[in-house]
Amino acid sequence: MGTEEEKWKVSCFPSGTTIAKKGNVDPHFYIVGCPGYDDSEMSRTKYKVAQEVCRYMNYEEPIGGILEVDHFDMWGKVVLSNGIKLSPTGPSYDSDPPNLNWKQNESEEANEQRRMLTYDLIARMMRGRT
Repeated sequence: MGTEEEKWKVSCFPSGTTIAKKGNVDPHFYIVGCPGYDDSEMSRTKYKVAQEVCRYMNYEEPIGGILEVDHFDMWGKVVLSNGIKLSPTGPSYDSDPPNLNWKQNESEEANEQRRMLTYDLIARMMRGRT
């Protein structure tokens, strides 16, 4: 569905950061690892989680099994049964240009965008369970 620019995609960075994001639009999901995995296993697992998030957000058929929600933490992150967290992040801004000192926009509007992103993902996940 939609053009390639409109689709959610996985991005991985040398720092180990894994995100699921739609083009250059914020907010996006930051995939947070958990203790108990070795680095390569964690990278693979976070990538699979990000792929599944993208499948749901693109209205594609999910592979299934990897996005089992355990609970939500007090900061609004989705905690999966395998301990990995989906953290809605952004929009961000460079607080010290051009030094790339990124900080998250904490306005009420930005907080609402992050909440709605999480609600949207959960609604799409629940759609297949009814």
